[in-house]
Amino acid sequence: MDRDEPTASASSALGHHSQNRKTTTTPPRRSTEPQSTPNSHHAGSYASALAAKEQRLVDEENHYLLADLGQMKTVDPERFASVILGLSVPNATPSDKKDYWNKLESALGDYLKATTLNPGVEATIYPSAVELFNAASAASGSEENKKLFFKQDTTPVRGAWVMEKPDIGVVFQRVGMKLAERTKENKDEIGSVFWGLLLYAVELKHQKGKMLEAPYEDSTSSQSQQSKTNQKRAREDETPTMKQPTASKKVAGSSSRASKKKSPETASSSVSEPNSSTLYKMMQDRKLMEYDRKTPEGLKRQAAGYARDMLSNGILRSHVIVILIDDAMCRFVYYDHSAIVQSEAGLFGLCVFDLREKRTLFLKMLEQLHAFDAQQLGIIPGLDAKLLKDPNSLKKGAKMGWSQLDLGEGPPAKLALKGSFYTFPVTSDGRKRTVELGEILSSAYGIRGRGTTVVRVKCAHKHGCRSGGQCDWEGLKLVIKISFPSEGRTSETEIVERCTKMARDRREEWVLKHLPRLFCSFTIPFDRNSVQGRLMAEFPGAYEARIIRGSIQEELKPLMKLEASRQFAQVIYDVFQCHEWVYTYPKVLHRDISQLNIMVREENGKFYGVLNDFDLATVFETISGHRPTSEHRTGTRPYMAHEQHTISWQGPPRYRHDLESLFYVMLIMVCHYTKPGVKAEELPYLEWFTEGDNSLFNSKRTLLTEATWEIPPISDFFAGYKVWLSRIQGSLWDGMFGYGQYLRKLRAGTSINNEQKHDTFCGHFSYDTMRVILNTFENEALLTRDPKRSSN
Repeated sequence: MDRDEPTASASSALGHHSQNRKTTTTPPRRSTEPQSTPNSHHAGSYASALAAKEQRLVDEENHYLLADLGQMKTVDPERFASVILGLSVPNATPSDKKDYWNKLESALGDYLKATTLNPGVEATIYPSAVELFNAASAASGSEENKKLFFKQDTTPVRGAWVMEKPDIGVVFQRVGMKLAERTKENKDEIGSVFWGLLLYAVELKHQKGKMLEAPYEDSTSSQSQQSKTNQKRAREDETPTMKQPTASKKVAGSSSRASKKKSPETASSSVSEPNSSTLYKMMQDRKLMEYDRKTPEGLKRQAAGYARDMLSNGILRSHVIVILIDDAMCRFVYYDHSAIVQSEAGLFGLCVFDLREKRTLFLKMLEQLHAFDAQQLGIIPGLDAKLLKDPNSLKKGAKMGWSQLDLGEGPPAKLALKGSFYTFPVTSDGRKRTVELGEILSSAYGIRGRGTTVVRVKCAHKHGCRSGGQCDWEGLKLVIKISFPSEGRTSETEIVERCTKMARDRREEWVLKHLPRLFCSFTIPFDRNSVQGRLMAEFPGAYEARIIRGSIQEELKPLMKLEASRQFAQVIYDVFQCHEWVYTYPKVLHRDISQLNIMVREENGKFYGVLNDFDLATVFETISGHRPTSEHRTGTRPYMAHEQHTISWQGPPRYRHDLESLFYVMLIMVCHYTKPGVKAEELPYLEWFTEGDNSLFNSKRTLLTEATWEIPPISDFFAGYKVWLSRIQGSLWDGMFGYGQYLRKLRAGTSINNEQKHDTFCGHFSYDTMRVILNTFENEALLTRDPKRSSN
């Protein structure tokens, strides 16, 4: 059900936290360290990097899920039912309602019978599959939670970068019934469904288990009796119909899966799926393969694409479930920001869930899916998204036409949350605050990672915020930032407060104009009885524990909202000055410099560069000799320092890595844009957004060690940056060779270890060398914000 407050029963199957648990303090650090960072696989600026492409290929997009799929975990169906669905497997016995259970068994029998007809023609099994899934709706327990499974196959779900078409979609019944009525009058109405409405996705295949790598023979199969003519006629008779489930009426469907641009089919259906290490190597070796969607590997990526779009383009969710069925074989797959877990049976995962042998368990799992409320579906506690159950929300979906997508200006489904309300804790004594959500400004595009979403908000004026007169947020432009970071990571709020306090203590308030302004923050841990809690117990030390973390912040302008070339230069110089100060005094290393994290604050007609997003920042103390020691690569891949792309790099992170990232921000900005917000025709560094670590390391290393390097052609608007970029590349070139010689001397024992040499590429690439370059633009001095430096 929709929630006004973030509460849940401690015994809920997929609940987040119990009612009696404090929600504002970060839990103790766990032994499981962060395995990867958000955007190391899924760049936050990835969508904007590809915005010049009017249309994106599904296969091309799904390639970038390889690294996530390489980390997939496997459990048997019983464990999946217990750990993921919270189902008490020993009690998975038929329902006490005999008539109801007989109908459920009969629906399964009808489906299995349909799988023996017209092999290869998926439309044959759609009607009985929809009937089967909806037959378990009586288990929902309440009208509010009732769900409807319907055939979505003929039309793409709206609100994503690519056009994906799950065979069967699932929505709350109130929305589904309205859609069914409108579909009867206008078949195009099925196009009103957008990712924010989908609760689950189901993909059906009719290949006798081959697509799940569990082929079997059916003695009752009439494959030899089916002619190609009949198969063609079956496809021609398909209609994009969605109907209310009844005992007698069936739904026809289409097996069409591709987007408007189809990739070639190059592999046979017998191609086996690579194992996890192979998948990772493929990602690192930057091999963008043309793969056949009619293979097990293609199906796995296809399902992950559905999960990505539900997590990235829909309602704020911690996890989703996708069901894959190939005739009598079935696989449930769970996706969250830390792991992908699939149900398998038998040794080595070669035999999947056989519906003929585990009929009762399968039907009980369907009942459990019907019984889940919004929070158990992964929707974050406290979110009141009435659109999930409001038939009028379909109008919003209809407005998300492809021609109306404002590419490069936020995610495609940027209106999905508009009009929703979110209630969150603001104090440890239980005081709450509610905001009304507006446009989504940015959303992480991927599965694993922080999954950060930034949304415009305004106070809903509940919980007594006006008791003292005017609301303290009155007139402010605010955003809420919600993410799912590792529970042991220091919060952005702690980092920013540390910097703010030191700025005031040192009477250096100038730096406050270049830091984000946070008004409140909250942390909501996952309960041990939640699916995340159960996964921690199931995979001790291997499952990355996460939390829900949010903050209310001042809304800032994106870098591309500036209008003059010199404004860009000043903002970049501002961010450099802020970075040096927070590293020198509060001992904070940012570790995620990217275009999206360089923002602009406008005050009284003046612009100030803001170093934003300290989610990945590290606090350290040089006085005690303790330096950043995290060996985990952090940052946004296109902007990461070159050596952080190598497996051999074991840290520690250094401030020169962030300065190198700043160089890449400027390089990509001037080469990929002709002026603010206008993409160039040629994108020379596009591969940095799409390829793996080996490719990026080689490309960046070549750039940094090329003595005759010249910046690619750029527009007149950004012409002034040629001098900056050429001089910075020269400093890096000197540093690469000077540092290489120093390392050889260290190995030979002819030199002593010196941390400053490691930090600065032996003095060639440091704050001092960068300041000399950045304090002047087109032969005119820029503003030095620190009064102590500007007076010298």
